[in-house]
Amino acid sequence: MLSSPIVGMHFRPPAKAIVAHLPLDTALELRQDPENPYSTTGKAVKVFVDMTKLPASFWAAAEADLASQGGEREELEIEPIMIGFVAEAKNHEAQAAIFAIVEDYPYIAAFSRDPAGKPIVIVRES
Repeated sequence: MLSSPIVGMHFRPPAKAIVAHLPLDTALELRQDPENPYSTTGKAVKVFVDMTKLPASFWAAAEADLASQGGEREELEIEPIMIGFVAEAKNHEAQAAIFAIVEDYPYIAAFSRDPAGKPIVIVRES
């Protein structure tokens, strides 16, 4: 099992509002982004959440925050939404391992939080 912080949410509104209310263990989708110009390793990994699978309790808690960041439920429930990236800085080994898992193996990725409450992705081969 690997874990990594999720970063870059402030560049992708309404990602911060989504993450603020995202239930623990929500399934995440990871996609390689080797052409990312900001990656120093060429192993960037995007993090997505399928908004159509979130419980009603998420929408009840998050709707006002989402609207304030420009996200309407009808628009967000169309396709998976990118919420950020697997962290790269000071995390090269975990990031490279997650990049390889996404490329070569079936995997399970889930949303969680570290002990300080910051968003992380948990990844394991399925």
